[in-house]
Amino acid sequence: MSSQGMNTTSEEQLQNRPNCLMWTITATTATICCLLSAGLIAAFLSNKKFQTFINTKISTKLPEDKRKILIAVDSSENSERAFLWYKKNLAKDEDYVIVFHALEPIPLPSVSLTSSTAFPGDEWQKILNTRTENLRELEKKYEVKLANTKTNGVFVYNEALKEVGPTICEECKDSDVVYIVMGSRGTGTTRSTALGSVSDYVLRHANLPVSVIPK
Repeated sequence: MSSQGMNTTSEEQLQNRPNCLMWTITATTATICCLLSAGLIAAFLSNKKFQTFINTKISTKLPEDKRKILIAVDSSENSERAFLWYKKNLAKDEDYVIVFHALEPIPLPSVSLTSSTAFPGDEWQKILNTRTENLRELEKKYEVKLANTKTNGVFVYNEALKEVGPTICEECKDSDVVYIVMGSRGTGTTRSTALGSVSDYVLRHANLPVSVIPK
């Protein structure tokens, strides 16, 4: 092989090397992200407190002969007003109330692939623990409300993989809900901002009677 041919081959290899390096980095990044996601899910599911909630949700059987009302709740006062409004204006003896909470996606700390700092496992675990404790407190809060008001019902939660609104609508379909009550979190003047994005979505897509309780 001539010297000129060898030089041409070397130049081509040098030109292609950045592309190869970029593909390698991309593949490595994807692998790391998959491992981190798997580790996060494993840590979440291994949490004994969270396992209690999972087992409780799976074992909950809703009565078939009751009028099922879903009250969408979070930790806000708007949700408390929605619960009180239901008791004063809509409650019937044959009702079975599903106090439903949609768990929003967890905001996780970022991980730098170029930094030599340790993987933030402890920080992620703190976020998971806080999330579990908040869920426990919310469950206790509404179990007390159900008991004190002699309301036949249950606290149920589900993970919102993307948005809270679609998760609420999906729960209504799965549980044969006939009426939805929820608080408004909106602050604007247009329909969507005045009601809040979640309330507006549910009104548009639930295909059920919905009462949105204002502030």
